[in-house]
Amino acid sequence: MSAKSNCFSDTIYIEGYALIWGELSSEITSSDGEKFRERFSKGSLVESITKRNQELWYNHKKFTFHAGVDEGSLQFEEDDVGLWMEAKLVYTDRTKEAFMELATWDSKAVSIGFLAKDCTYQREKSETIRNVKKAELVEVSLVNKGAYPSAFVTVKGYMEERGYNRREWEQKRAKRRLLQLIDS
Repeated sequence: MSAKSNCFSDTIYIEGYALIWGELSSEITSSDGEKFRERFSKGSLVESITKRNQELWYNHKKFTFHAGVDEGSLQFEEDDVGLWMEAKLVYTDRTKEAFMELATWDSKAVSIGFLAKDCTYQREKSETIRNVKKAELVEVSLVNKGAYPSAFVTVKGYMEERGYNRREWEQKRAKRRLLQLIDS
């Protein structure tokens, strides 16, 4: 395939932190309307990432599955900073929308889906803080804005490696979307 091909049969590689230890989240509202912020302790996911088939989704939608631990296209590692992730995303008809958007980003926010197994609550500066000591990681999603400001992934040089100018590509994408709106 030539560097300027419009055929998207390629792969996007991403890497980054899905979570930073000790960082407070944005405000979260529970299902019963209670507001709180949360933070994860180092080691809170280590057992989970060795036992589950976590998946990488787009905007927390299961049917936008992109990568999985069991298939070898997604991996996690806990380090001193946080939960590091690497993924290999392959273009398919099902992943087309997320793939095209990712191809034009330098970085993307990340959000995790999890089940809290061991946590405590405390008051700090008139806020309720949930401290997550152990959780079961279910999925990680690429999102526009995540709960944790420092959690993000970087797309590894997808556009530049293919000889695309990012600004030209974004203009073409905007024009395509406009034409789709006119046609609908």
